[in-house]
Amino acid sequence: MGVIVTEPTRTKPIRLTQLAQGQSARLDSSSLPDIQTEELRAMGLGPECELRVCKMGEPCIIWLGSGAGGCRIALAKKLADHLHVRPC
Repeated sequence: MGVIVTEPTRTKPIRLTQLAQGQSARLDSSSLPDIQTEELRAMGLGPECELRVCKMGEPCIIWLGSGAGGCRIALAKKLADHLHVRPC
């Protein structure tokens, strides 16, 4: 008898701006032009990056990284709305 292997259940990506304050997620994708995506990567916001919402609104302030090894960055709400994340 064969073994059925299923992929782990992954949450559906949502917009960063749909997260609540204090909620954690991983960056999934963006709908930004390449130049803006590269600028965000230079600030540490790259693929599969761990983040936590410190403040939602204008600006959207997020914590990048885990534990003490991270930093906070502020993003315009219009920019944050183009980032898709998977809630943790």
